[in-house]
Amino acid sequence: MEISALKGEPTKVVNLWASTVPDTFRFSARTITGESATGRIEVIQRRLFGSTATEIPLQGQNSIRKSSACLSYRIFVTPDEDTTIYFETTHVGRRSIVWVLGILAGLAAAAALAPYVIQFINAL
Repeated sequence: MEISALKGEPTKVVNLWASTVPDTFRFSARTITGESATGRIEVIQRRLFGSTATEIPLQGQNSIRKSSACLSYRIFVTPDEDTTIYFETTHVGRRSIVWVLGILAGLAAAAALAPYVIQFINAL
C-alpha cells in the first residue's frame, strides 16, 4: 500500500478504532527523487483514561510499535518534501495471535478426541 503525503501537510497514514491487539507498523518514506524523506511523525493514542501524542522524526525506514488496548490510534506523517509512504508490513501482532488461537484449537480438538482414542486402544 502506498500513500502520497504533500510537503508540510499532516497526512493520516494509520487510523484504528477500538484496537486491543499489539501491532507494529513498518513503512518507508521516499521523496519524488527516491531519496529518504525527512519530516515528522505524530502518533496519537486515545485510551479509556486519557490520550498521548508522541512526535518522532520521519526517516527513510520507520517502525512504530503499538501497544494493546487503544480506543483510537492514529499516525500522521508531515514530510519536509512531497513524499510517498510505502507500507511494508502492518499488524504483525495479529499474526502471533492467529498462531496461538490455532494451537489452542488443536489442543482442544485433541482433548475432545482423547477418550475415543483411549477407548480404541483398550479395545485392541
